[in-house]
Amino acid sequence: MDAQQRVIDAVMGFYTNLAALEENAFMRWSQVEKKFSTIGEASAFFIGCLLSQGQCAERAWDSATYFVQNHFSRETIWSDIAASSVEGLQQICVTGYGGRAFAGRYMTNKLAPWLKMNGEIMVERYACDPRNIWKELGPRELNVLYDRLLEFAGIGDALAKMTQFLLVREYGVAGGVASKRYLSVKPDVHVQRVCYRLGLVENISACAVAQWAGNAGLESPADFDAAIWEVGHSYCHEKNAKCDACPLLSVCIQKV
Repeated sequence: MDAQQRVIDAVMGFYTNLAALEENAFMRWSQVEKKFSTIGEASAFFIGCLLSQGQCAERAWDSATYFVQNHFSRETIWSDIAASSVEGLQQICVTGYGGRAFAGRYMTNKLAPWLKMNGEIMVERYACDPRNIWKELGPRELNVLYDRLLEFAGIGDALAKMTQFLLVREYGVAGGVASKRYLSVKPDVHVQRVCYRLGLVENISACAVAQWAGNAGLESPADFDAAIWEVGHSYCHEKNAKCDACPLLSVCIQKV
């Protein structure tokens, strides 16, 4: 077994241990797929993904649900948003979450224009229903889903990949578990740093990680990503790394 495969095996072993914990049930692939029974539910998911930038996931999902339940009609939400002014949407975004803002600080002035533009896209291309973005896509069409998500304001590479992953794992989109090997690693700063220190890439860049991951033959790139991210977040810090406690210490070539 070569050094790279030992690293991959160690990372996936750590993923298995993480997913086995009760509090990490969300990390497991389930054969029971969730369903979006209404436009409102699908819209809350879409807005929650948008809001996940710059704040914790729990607040993003809670605030997105609140937005859908308390502003506009649930079944016509996107046509209502498209017909609204940016100024009116801004007022909702800043104070409409029970007197609080929906978005994190750096998104304060971005969310309202994003919602307006996305409302127009939903109306023009997806008949006001987010479910039409991913409807009837197969495992070999994950790139179609990715490209469609990138069309929306406020969604870049990392967020498109995260949203794609959640749709596939939780909701069985594009074949569900059958398409897990066709997902991709989203190389944020944690993933870049850990992959570099493990010796998987020669330079600490998103391009290097993406290229490596695309050629590595990973059985479940998104699960590899989740494990690497957790190592970077909890142990392999840029400064003052907790090497002695790191679950990947035995395969790390650049202990800091």
